[in-house]
Amino acid sequence: ITTFSDAILEKVISFAINEQGPPPVSFAFITLGSEGRQEQTLKTDQDNAIIFEEIQSGSGLTENQVQDYFLELGKKICAWLDRAGYDFCLGGIMAENSKWCQTLETWKMYFTTWTRSAEPENLLHTSIFFDFRFTYGNRKLVDELRLHLGQSVQKRPVFLRFMAQNSLNFRPPLGFWGNFILESRGEHKKCLNIKKAMTPIVDFARIYSLQHGINETNTKSRLYQLYIKRVITRDNYNEIEQAY
Repeated sequence: ITTFSDAILEKVISFAINEQGPPPVSFAFITLGSEGRQEQTLKTDQDNAIIFEEIQSGSGLTENQVQDYFLELGKKICAWLDRAGYDFCLGGIMAENSKWCQTLETWKMYFTTWTRSAEPENLLHTSIFFDFRFTYGNRKLVDELRLHLGQSVQKRPVFLRFMAQNSLNFRPPLGFWGNFILESRGEHKKCLNIKKAMTPIVDFARIYSLQHGINETNTKSRLYQLYIKRVITRDNYNEIEQAY
């Protein structure tokens, strides 16, 4: 599913650039959340963003001109993805949103801020944005942001504790007697929300990967790297992977 989605995204971005003209500075298009982890399901919404280079002095460009270009590009891409079946993100976490279409330095500032404060909104952002994955453009921008994230976490390791505490709020959908807890109302009444069951494992893999400098975003790949690094035993690795 990820391979299929990436192929569509690459075509859509190419169409958008051909229509709008070449970008004024280098940029990278990134996917986030489940798409960033390569864990999309058949029916999914968008989570994406744009990172672009700082303007060089003497280039004759203004900051407004550059951001206007990428915002317009983001709007085209997101609109065409929606038409292709990838619904708009209800939370607005998309490249068409000016907040998520920023320079590399602004993205670094975002990550630094989120790792310095355990505010609920910041913790929510980490569960989405810390799973970012390069999909198009200049990979160096994404690599530099990932390096910055690793350094930010190393400088403030207590933030991992806050992430762990927050993850404990997501209880597996199991009752006292070990029975499944089904949805009690709405469109999916009497159905099991599998995402709720997966969340603790996804969070576990993310937190320990950040602690041990693992750059993978896919949950199974993260778990395997944790096993290779002997952070978890073979038995634990097999059990967690099988549960996932």
